[in-house]
Amino acid sequence: MTKFLIAVMLIGAGLGFSSGTSAVGKRPFKMVQFCVHDQQGMNNFKKTLGDMATAERMQFFDRSAALERHLAKSNVNLSRPVVYVGVKREDGSGLEAGNLGLDRFEIAIGFSEGERPTEAMSFSVRVERTLSQRWKVIAIPSDSGATPLACRTGAPTASKH
Repeated sequence: MTKFLIAVMLIGAGLGFSSGTSAVGKRPFKMVQFCVHDQQGMNNFKKTLGDMATAERMQFFDRSAALERHLAKSNVNLSRPVVYVGVKREDGSGLEAGNLGLDRFEIAIGFSEGERPTEAMSFSVRVERTLSQRWKVIAIPSDSGATPLACRTGAPTASKH
């Protein structure tokens, strides 16, 4: 459990893109999760995010390998690949997505509002709509976090958004 907490702290303490002053230390204003089912689904997810970043004139990043190196240095033993990707704007808005603490092909996404909350909300709706065309996207209640259930039988008690 301690190693898992270290991993979570590593993400929050600098691997994120939160460069906008309004984004630092803030919980995402919206979180969703879903199952991509297999490696092809994971590849499709990353491509979808990259395509959306281009269309939105935002920057796509994939820091999965960097996170794995940090976890290895902290002696966190993972038996599967870690996913840590995102899309960002210069103002700090965008999203970060990953599977740490979830099933291998399960993804949780957190949306950051940056300095333009209205545009960030519109962006989150566009992302969710696009992802919902391929996967069952589940809203994560604001008073909880992602749980490893989207790829298992049944789904979290959160409603589909």
